[in-house]
Amino acid sequence: MNNSTLSIADQIVAQLLATSDKDTVKYVYEKLRDHFTQKPTVVYFAGEMSDKEKQELETAIKGKFPQSETVEFIKDDSLLGGIKVVFEDYVYEDSVARRLASTSN
Repeated sequence: MNNSTLSIADQIVAQLLATSDKDTVKYVYEKLRDHFTQKPTVVYFAGEMSDKEKQELETAIKGKFPQSETVEFIKDDSLLGGIKVVFEDYVYEDSVARRLASTSN
């Protein structure tokens, strides 16, 4: 970080501490912490998935969610086939289990 950026950061912190109550400072801290905390994307899959398929899916996920720093792959046979992608509050599911559940309603 260069001196100019550091100076601006110090000014922001000083301003927050001087003019804000403890709850406001805590709120700003939590927002910044949440923003910079590593956020994994979890891919649940049924059946087999090759390394090439995992790599292609990871590339697509990081293109859609640049803030997702890691992609975890978890085998889940309850899907019966297909995948389920979860990132924060976003859920994409294209699985046999979901299709069966939607047809039975």
